[in-house]
Amino acid sequence: MTAVSRFASDGSLEAAIDGRISALPAGFTHRAVLAFANGINAAFDLWGQTLTGLTGKHRPANDAITLLNRLSYWTDAGSAYYYNPQDGSQYIPTLLEIAPHFSQSSIPIGCMELDSWHYPKGNPPAWQNNGAGMDAFHADASIFPKGLAAFQQSAGLSLVTHARWIDASSTLRNQYQMSGNVSIDPQYWKDYASYLASSGVDVLEQDWLSGPAVTDFNLTDPDAFLDNMASAMQQAGRNIVYCMPLWTHIMQSTKYDNVVAARVSNDAFGRQRWDELIFNSRVVGAVGLWPFSDELSSSNLKDVLVATLTAGPLGSGDALGATVASNLSRAVRRDGVIVKPDVPIAPTDSTFLALSASQGAPMIAYSYTDHAGLRTAYVLAYQRTQGAQGSVSFSPQELGVTSPAYIYDYFNESGEVVQPGGSFTGIVDYNGSYFVVAPLGSSGIAFLGDGEKFVGCGKKRIALLSESKGVLQALIQFAGGEKQVVLHLYSPSRPAVVAQTGSASPPVWMGGGLYRVIVSFDPAGQATISFWLDAGQRRYAPR
Repeated sequence: MTAVSRFASDGSLEAAIDGRISALPAGFTHRAVLAFANGINAAFDLWGQTLTGLTGKHRPANDAITLLNRLSYWTDAGSAYYYNPQDGSQYIPTLLEIAPHFSQSSIPIGCMELDSWHYPKGNPPAWQNNGAGMDAFHADASIFPKGLAAFQQSAGLSLVTHARWIDASSTLRNQYQMSGNVSIDPQYWKDYASYLASSGVDVLEQDWLSGPAVTDFNLTDPDAFLDNMASAMQQAGRNIVYCMPLWTHIMQSTKYDNVVAARVSNDAFGRQRWDELIFNSRVVGAVGLWPFSDELSSSNLKDVLVATLTAGPLGSGDALGATVASNLSRAVRRDGVIVKPDVPIAPTDSTFLALSASQGAPMIAYSYTDHAGLRTAYVLAYQRTQGAQGSVSFSPQELGVTSPAYIYDYFNESGEVVQPGGSFTGIVDYNGSYFVVAPLGSSGIAFLGDGEKFVGCGKKRIALLSESKGVLQALIQFAGGEKQVVLHLYSPSRPAVVAQTGSASPPVWMGGGLYRVIVSFDPAGQATISFWLDAGQRRYAPR
């Protein structure tokens, strides 16, 4: 929390203590990590793995808690119900309509975030005082007359609650030890955690970390703030997400098992936030946190896509009646579970290098799903200058796909085969294009997975995918209420399709080597399907 990296006058890199600290106590120690790897993304990953390895942090899975696993609803800045309705008595009735609204659209939510409007702020304390600090950490009684726990029970949702700095007029400053605008008192955090646990709140969202929710700057207080927060929440079984963090907070999170995610873009997610989301996701993902965008409007299909590719939380801020269920359904199953990649989206190494030469270079960013040696990559490519249009190029090998690959243009529903060592070139504009890169192994078939999802081979849909002796086999997971899944695949000729469990339709040709297979589930809610080509079209004979 007090470290700084800088270049010295002779050009060397120094890992130092911030110069605002004028003296260091006897026996003070300071460690730095310098990571070298074959590639920029590899160096990020080695750096982050080293930090969490040193502290022993257990990195959370991307479905570890409800917030990470299921579609959520957010009431923060830019959302429909941020300090709205202005009549506080109407807040609970409005919010209690949210979950039924999404369920009726077959995209149920599992989690709801209550932003800064939900607690009293300023002097005199009132929930409407948006520009002020927290007066208390409990929900405002004028909105929640029966308390937060009663609302949680009525809503039946996992809750995320927001926190900011403590107001200068708050009596909390007299009750607990303070530093700057936040408390470093262990008892404050124990009391706060106890309130959240008794209210049915699962996740604390600490916001404004970039200021003004900061301590005095010294060697002890910044650590005490985050240490005591994490410790108290851990003891109470609560998790934490960081909002508006700096690099210092991201690195500090490697000490805490229960800090699981960080919001890495500014308020109200949209096209203007794509760059910051992708660059910041690279840093956050390196240390084992799951990045996420701010709430989004489901009317913007590509914003839903980009937010899904973070592999972290996915949240809507739509008004009642404004939800575009067909867009969100490309990201989530019918039970609200997010079908996501294994890792957060990040720029390719080539993109980092191109941007170092010219800030006008386009963005090429990717994520992936790994199944038993078969990597399916997901590539977002766009021009970073509004109104621009131009070519982009990437190689499957740079994405970790070393076999021949089929590059599928998701929105144009077309594709081409690229051989090892080759590259794909396409024209993209400011609004971007999306490509699925599927390996062509011994079967000669490229499996694209659920054709109605952005991340068609995500493990919440394709639980297992393997290839042996010319046979490609997939285990498909279904959600309650789903009757069928439409699989897409590329094949040089009509493939054979056999269902070991569940059922599968004969493949239907879609043009250009693309086929569609409709799959239904067995009594266990799954289907196991095998694909192969006849002897003249494949490398190995199936057995």
